[in-house]
Amino acid sequence: MPFGLRLLIAAVAGYLLGSLNWSIILSHLIYKSDIRRFGSGNAGMTNTLRTYGKSKAALVFVLDALKTVAAALLAEWLIGPQYGAMLGGTTALLGHVYPLYYHFKGGKGVVCGISLIFMIDWRMAAVVVGVFVVVIALKRIMSLASICGAVAFPVSALIFYFGQWDVFAYAAVMGGFVIWLHRDNIKRLMAGTELPIGSKKKSGKGSAT
Repeated sequence: MPFGLRLLIAAVAGYLLGSLNWSIILSHLIYKSDIRRFGSGNAGMTNTLRTYGKSKAALVFVLDALKTVAAALLAEWLIGPQYGAMLGGTTALLGHVYPLYYHFKGGKGVVCGISLIFMIDWRMAAVVVGVFVVVIALKRIMSLASICGAVAFPVSALIFYFGQWDVFAYAAVMGGFVIWLHRDNIKRLMAGTELPIGSKKKSGKGSAT
């Protein structure tokens, strides 16, 4: 099979897998509703936690992680390790944020992003998750932890891949993309109105992944 065709298959398959937004799917299957009508309006783990509770949020976390891992593994099989994980995981992340099946309105890709980093290099994932956990423990604000984790991604690339500027550039772009997705959260953080974990709000003022 020509390499270009394998690239195309990996990218399309990753996007279609990523478009399976489990927060939306579970809200439809279990509650006959749409998670995007509640809380922050985002279709991700944090809004699922606020709206439906811990068990459903945990299920969303696992399923969103698995779809990203599946996309990365498929791409690695088609085009090789690391760069395959980057391609498959990135297109899965884009599918999660802009899902084909749900009018291109999805979540903010934090779970997918962490899973993607794990598939590229578990050491970078350990740094990102470590920063994420510390911020959650100290501040209990999911969006702030997500933003700090996004900043930690290119930093970890510098640590473990110093001199491989393609890896650093990729990490910087992906980290910047996740931060950009949280631009409304940043405004609320600056205003002091961002909600901590465990808070609930009926209208779209919370954070979501």
